[in-house]
Amino acid sequence: MAMASTATMADSGPSRAAQSEPWIQDDTTPLFVAAAVTVLTATGAAAGASIGMFNERNPFSASATMGGRWFMASSTFYGLREYIISPFLTRYEVSSTHAILNQQISAKRQGKLPDLNDPTLELTRWQTRTQRVLDSGLTGGLVGGGAVWIIGGPRRAVRGGFSGMVAGSILQFSANSLRMLKRDIFDPPKPRLTPNTIPLSPSNLPVDTQMPSTPVNPSEQPNQSLWKRFTHATVKTLKAWSPIKKRTNEEMLVMYQAKRKALDERLIEIEAEELELYERIQEWQRQAESSGSTRHLV
Repeated sequence: MAMASTATMADSGPSRAAQSEPWIQDDTTPLFVAAAVTVLTATGAAAGASIGMFNERNPFSASATMGGRWFMASSTFYGLREYIISPFLTRYEVSSTHAILNQQISAKRQGKLPDLNDPTLELTRWQTRTQRVLDSGLTGGLVGGGAVWIIGGPRRAVRGGFSGMVAGSILQFSANSLRMLKRDIFDPPKPRLTPNTIPLSPSNLPVDTQMPSTPVNPSEQPNQSLWKRFTHATVKTLKAWSPIKKRTNEEMLVMYQAKRKALDERLIEIEAEELELYERIQEWQRQAESSGSTRHLV
């Protein structure tokens, strides 16, 4: 009994330590923060150099000034969000997205493989749109309020914090929407295979099972969602207006025939020009011979 209780305590030790850990933080957070700060700093430096050139200022000093400001702002924002706000909200599972993130990070730390068929670990479309909106809103409010407090005093801190909260939430929601649009266009979600949806091989089909002789009516198929139809129409419109289009075999054949006809006409013109040049050369030679014979007679 003592050995069993000791083993039980030893097995439950890591899970209790993981549950009592104050910050639920992903291992890729430092790399993400470094990449985001680097990109925003470079963007700010490029913008500062461009503004300096247009305003007839030294582009190097303007680039250094703008890059430094963007570095301070981005490092403060992402550092506060990734190391304080998000771990706090994830630990207490403020929303459903934070609860799912908490489960994923806990499973990763315990060395468990993710269950791809578990619907509880998959975000819905609305959860994907609103993912980390609360985190960015709170961080934007704190950063905006603190900056306004330092620059303009405490009277404008509340207004600055509210503006920063709204701006952070809108930017995060827009980024999530663009990410979803990109995923729907270039990487559409595939249906999950379950035991009920796995197709049976012909050897596993029952004897009494017969295939339907009539084709399936397309109108009986389930209608696609409004978002999928919108993305399909958008891609179709872009393809219609795109200057790069895929030609059919008939169009390629007509194009090659037109090029061959133009080439044949050009070859005929070249032959006529060669004949004309040959006749001119012959005429010049006759003129030279006649002038030589005349000089000889004289």
